[in-house]
Amino acid sequence: MLKKLFNFKFSSLSFFSKAETIGIYVQYPIADLECAQALGTVCKKKYKIKYLNHSTLTKKSLEKIDCLAFPGGLGDSDNFDYLLKDKKKIVQDYVSNGGKYLGICMGGYLAGKHYFNILKNADAVQYIKRKKAELRYEHETVTPIRWRGKTYKMFFYDGCALIGDQSGFKTIARYKNGDPMAIIQGDIGIIGCHPESPKYWYEDVPFEKYWHGGRDHELLLDFIQELMDN
Repeated sequence: MLKKLFNFKFSSLSFFSKAETIGIYVQYPIADLECAQALGTVCKKKYKIKYLNHSTLTKKSLEKIDCLAFPGGLGDSDNFDYLLKDKKKIVQDYVSNGGKYLGICMGGYLAGKHYFNILKNADAVQYIKRKKAELRYEHETVTPIRWRGKTYKMFFYDGCALIGDQSGFKTIARYKNGDPMAIIQGDIGIIGCHPESPKYWYEDVPFEKYWHGGRDHELLLDFIQELMDN
């Protein structure tokens, strides 16, 4: 379903001069271009956007970024070691110095102990392997979640659950089994599902009726604003 878009330039998109800047990392396969563009489309409603790749993710470039965002993609420890391990200290230092980190799906896993290791007393693990998880397969679907006390169905593609000391982070949303799905821990915000999902992600799969009509985009923007204000 996820189509690769090749004619894409890594450049800044200028909007309101006083808006905060979100740097979105793009480097297939660990940070998918299509997921990054979907995230950027939502974020640009309120923030300046800058796309970063492996060569432009540097300490200097992050000095102009208010929030570093890692979108969905395909990844594991081998991919990380090959594609991102050399950026680990840069990301850790950025967060330690007050920079915001936003991780969605694979970007959430990247915050965990096997990758950037920036979460404290918590980790991002595969939801489909969790006890009482209603999903046991990796393919795209929608799954019920409870976001700030309200139940929705949200796009899911092998996303993470957040486990550990729940007193050490604020839970914004939970999966059906009760595991945290979206959390904010200090300057770090993690979301396991895909609230940035665009309409066309729903068109080639058998759940067109679950298109959220932009509602999930607003949930995401609210989440990011809380992270920025934290």
